[in-house]
Amino acid sequence: GRMPRPRAQICGPISTGGVGSVEENLERFEIAIEKLLGEGIIVFDQLPFEIPMQKIKQLDTQEGYAMNLLEDFYLPIFESRLVDVLYFLPDWESSTGARWEHEQAVRLDLEVVYLDYI
Repeated sequence: GRMPRPRAQICGPISTGGVGSVEENLERFEIAIEKLLGEGIIVFDQLPFEIPMQKIKQLDTQEGYAMNLLEDFYLPIFESRLVDVLYFLPDWESSTGARWEHEQAVRLDLEVVYLDYI
């Protein structure tokens, strides 16, 4: 909460959609985060959490997408208003999680920015 505002988060494909692999998708996140930081935008970097999240997802016994990761990790961040702006990578619509994040942004009236690079 002590970080200056506005605070941003990148949204886009990680485990579904995108360029076809988690590693390549995460590289795109890194590029976008670095670019926004270079523009002076404060970015919540969720990448350090991705390795534990992938391990949790492997333990999930549910069929289909592991929605608990979204609902237990990202939803409290969005609802707390700790993030003000969500930046969506160009192919965000190919991702189950990013589509869910977009729905939450609309529901919570968070600012949405569509990136045209990466």
